[in-house]
This record gives sequence, C-alpha cells and structure tokens, in this order.
Amino acid sequence: MTTDVQAFAAKIAMLAEIFKPAAPTDDQRLFRGRRDQLARLLTVAGAPGQHAIIFGERGVGKTSVSYMLRDTYLTMAPDTTVCIRLACTAEDDFVSLWRKLPGRLTREIGLAANPHLSELLTTEVIDRVEDAFLDEPTPDAVAQVLGMLADKARLMIIIDELDRMDVLAAGAKLADLVKQISDDIVPCTLILVGVADNVSDLIAGHASVDRCLMPVSMPRMTHAELTEVVEEGFAAYSERSGVPITITENSAASIATLSEGFPYYTHLLASAVGRTAIADSRESIEFTDVFDALMVAKDEAEPSIREAYYNATIAARSDATFEETLIACAVAESDRMGFFTASDVCDPLAFILGIPRKNSDFNAHLKRFSTNTPIVLLAKTSTKTPRYRFVNPLMRPYAMMCGLSSGILKRDFLAEIR
Repeated sequence: MTTDVQAFAAKIAMLAEIFKPAAPTDDQRLFRGRRDQLARLLTVAGAPGQHAIIFGERGVGKTSVSYMLRDTYLTMAPDTTVCIRLACTAEDDFVSLWRKLPGRLTREIGLAANPHLSELLTTEVIDRVEDAFLDEPTPDAVAQVLGMLADKARLMIIIDELDRMDVLAAGAKLADLVKQISDDIVPCTLILVGVADNVSDLIAGHASVDRCLMPVSMPRMTHAELTEVVEEGFAAYSERSGVPITITENSAASIATLSEGFPYYTHLLASAVGRTAIADSRESIEFTDVFDALMVAKDEAEPSIREAYYNATIAARSDATFEETLIACAVAESDRMGFFTASDVCDPLAFILGIPRKNSDFNAHLKRFSTNTPIVLLAKTSTKTPRYRFVNPLMRPYAMMCGLSSGILKRDFLAEIR
C-alpha cells in the first residue's frame, strides 16, 4: 500500500512540474508560442543603448517570456553573463527596488556556481554596490553602479511586476534611468515587465525615452498555441514518467477554448484533468473528462477571483439572475480591448434564460457589477452607449467555467464555440 501511495504521489508531483498555473514556465521544452516577442527581446539584448518594456493583460505569460529571455541570454556567454530579476511589490518605490540588487547579485552568482563569474563579480564588488546605495539611490547613482557592474560582466536586469509600484512615483525615475544609461551606452540591458494596456500606464518621463525603450506587447495566446501547451505537456509527462497519458484532439481543444487566451487557465485545467486520469489509472483523456475536471479547476482558481465572483452574484432573492447575467457578459462578443455593451449581452442572456431579454431587464445588474464592491466590470461612459470590460480579465474564463460546471451553460455550448 505504501509503495502504491508513493508511486501515485510521484506521478502527481511530476505532473505539477509540467502544468504550473501558479508559476511561470521556466522549462524551455514546455514553453510554447511567443516566438516573435522573444526574437524582438533578444535583438534588444544585443543592441547597445536599447532596452525593452513587456506589457499586456494579467495572466498572458509575460513573466514566462522573461524567464525564456533570461535563459537564452545566459547561454550566449555563460562565463561572463549575469541576469538579475527584481520583482516589485506594492510597498516598493525606486529606492527600495534598487536596494534589492546586492542581495540578488549574491544569490544569482551562488546559483550559477560559475568560478569565472565569481572572479568577475567578487564579494568586494557587491559590497561596493551595497555601499553606493546606503544613501537614497538616485537614477544617476543607479546608472553609475550598473556601469561599474557592466564593465566586469555582460548584464541584464529584468524588473518584473512593475505595475505593483506607484507609476507616478517610480515611473519617471525609471524613465530617467533608461535615458541616462542609453545615452551613455552603458552595456546593460533593462527589461521592464508589467500589467498594462500601453507603455504610458507603466512608465512616464522623457518623450525621448521612446527611442531607446522598445515596446513588446503580449497579446493573449492563440487557440493553436494553447492546444500545443496541453498536448506537449502530456507528451512530456508520458516521457518522464514512463506512464503514457494521451489526450484527444477535442479534449485539448476544449481546454484551449475555455482558457480564453490565458495560459494560466490552460495549466489549471490540464492539471485538474491530468490528476483525475492518474487517480483513475487511465491512459487517455476524453472530451467528457474536461467537464468532470471543471469543478476541480473552478475551486482551485485564484481565491480573489472566486471571492469576487461569489460576492458579485450572490442574491437575497432566489429569482434574481445576477449569476446568469455575469456569465452572459463572459460569453458576449467584445472588441479587441475586451469592451462590450449591454446590447452585446442581450442574446447570450436570452439564450441562457430561454426568454427574450431587453437592455432594461439587466442594466441594473451591469450597474451593480461596475459600482458595488467588489467591482468586477469597468464601465466606460465616454460615449452615449456605456461600454464594459472585466476589471480582471481572468474573471471572464472563470465565469464560463462556473456556467458550464453549474449547468447554466449547456455542454454543447463549448462544442459550438470551439
């Protein structure tokens, strides 16, 4: 019995190394799509005075791309290259962000276990960096430190989750820093990463910084790319475990459809359906298995999304249709920026409820979703017709999953939109 439990645990652990909804992909083999973005970033890494900013919606894989960039960059000259990732927090500002640099340098050199790199970036060099930041680091002070480090080793700094900092407080200083090290042709590449619709949402400052800061937009992944993530993931599991698990084309495609372009949900659903197959000792995953995994995946989604969905749809009256309306919003046609109107919600809601609907029947629901805490819809009223968009884009596929698992959306819905 103990051996069986250990074998089961080992298989689950191996699957968890492949499908990781809570962590970025850092395995070159399992990374799919984003070839154009990665190629542009590598071009920046080899161009003096050039830097880049990666931006897009939450959950589209920006951090995963930065990991792939780091790994590829390090292979170019491993003995003389160092890549540091600085992750921002809500408490960070420009000063606290750069004071993390000495500790990250020490850690990175230790992880690399490379004697050549240790000879270039000695403990004395890192101490000099720490001493330089005892006073409040200014863009000029940081530029000098980066120049000193870049004289000793090829250097890339990835500043991730930039959106978590105060853009007005830190963005202008970052722009000053980018401009200064670009003008001075300091051989250090800065890669800025954050959630935003455009560059100006993340960084503000010199207009001339546009010349040296290449924008790299991260759109949602395509259906084909997400399908490949699922298929290659199970192929990797079969190879590493020696226990084959195949997934039918329809099953992989349905997971990609439910993901709505977000690899986060692809990994979440694939992990759930894979664990069920392992528990049942099955070697094949069928189309119907995806629905059985929906309940598991739904319950394992980000707690903030689950809580926001629950609070937005809870009602005192049993005949209220808040949940049906929110699900209709999730399946409504939207523009390229994710905005939809009340008219776009009419037909999906009528289909769900089985009765004709007018805008006036649910306008109060849309107002509740866009004004009551937690706010799940952003309302734009710059035109005569209000437009709405999910505040957290991950809510949209989650609402679809809830609709399918509860039966509000029929199973043939998925087959129709796939």
